[in-house]
Amino acid sequence: MSRQVVTLNEETPLGRIAEIMTKHDIKRVPVMRRDTMVGIVSRADLLRGIVTGASDQTASGDEAIRRAVETRLQADLGFFTTETGVTVSNGLVVLWGRVETEAQCEAARIAAESVRCVDGVTNNSRVMKTDDQSRTDGPKQTAG
Repeated sequence: MSRQVVTLNEETPLGRIAEIMTKHDIKRVPVMRRDTMVGIVSRADLLRGIVTGASDQTASGDEAIRRAVETRLQADLGFFTTETGVTVSNGLVVLWGRVETEAQCEAARIAAESVRCVDGVTNNSRVMKTDDQSRTDGPKQTAG
């Protein structure tokens, strides 16, 4: 028995691609233009897209940084503030909340680091097990 192939179109935003890959537990997904495959997106491609994306043109200040990080998490990764949170103090970002995979946890850290004026990131996000019990891998801290 074969599974139905999951595909996306060229206009699918990064956050939606990440959501599809997570939902279907896949590492790559074909990109279609009408009935023709025009490429394949991998998890590595998603992270590369986030890292090389244009820097946010935010004003300095913790509140501006917090808003920029939240926007990046929502727009690029499809995270919502009800599931994740961001606090900022003196340019140091703390991420918290629930994510489904280690890849999402890492993508959130990378996205936060890519925001202008961020001096470091502590990732306190929890990866949820399939039986809905959380586990904490401990804070992951980086300097910017």
